[in-house]
Amino acid sequence: MKKTYLILSLFSLAVAISGCKNDQAVELKDTPVNENVSSDKAPASFKVESISKSQLPTGLKFEGQVKFLRKYSDNSGEHYVVLTESGILPSKNTGDIEYGNDAKIYAYDFLMTNGGTQQTWRIHDFITNCEFDLMMGFKENSFNVTDLDKDGTAEVWIMYAMICTSDVSPSELKLIMYEGDKKHAMRGYTLVDIGNGEKMGGEYKMDENFSSSAKEVQDF
Repeated sequence: MKKTYLILSLFSLAVAISGCKNDQAVELKDTPVNENVSSDKAPASFKVESISKSQLPTGLKFEGQVKFLRKYSDNSGEHYVVLTESGILPSKNTGDIEYGNDAKIYAYDFLMTNGGTQQTWRIHDFITNCEFDLMMGFKENSFNVTDLDKDGTAEVWIMYAMICTSDVSPSELKLIMYEGDKKHAMRGYTLVDIGNGEKMGGEYKMDENFSSSAKEVQDF
């Protein structure tokens, strides 16, 4: 797979999006992703289990409303991934703004240890004091757990979109991958058809960790 396919991978989930009203992030469906991958052409991956909130270890601390839960194991042990969203909330400090809304997302990875659990990493992003149409949430079917470089350490993939706008505009789109506690990020914008054959957005940028990652990771 050529490296140029990466932009298609990043934005394939957003290709059906057109305009602010249709550019809605959706709740991740509670169905396993890439479980028991057997195809020779599929990326190497770990078994991922769908779990309920009652199956989480006791004592986990996280913010937001739970949208998605998964369990997986790699060479470091058993992990629990928790994705949460705040929903749209009135801004507490609007300043000179007559009204405004906030939205936040969180993603957590917890590792089971002999003493209980420890947080491996956390993602936190937000929009505050939005006066217009506000959307922020995880992209459907974007979660994945792989071992593309076959080193036994899981690569955990998450994608989410966010926008505050009063017109037809691209949403910010972010692809985050953690391998262990090392963060990789691709940040860009959805591609939006604004009519008359014109399009906006579609650009993206890889951070240094992605740019220097293994070829298998970049190809994926």
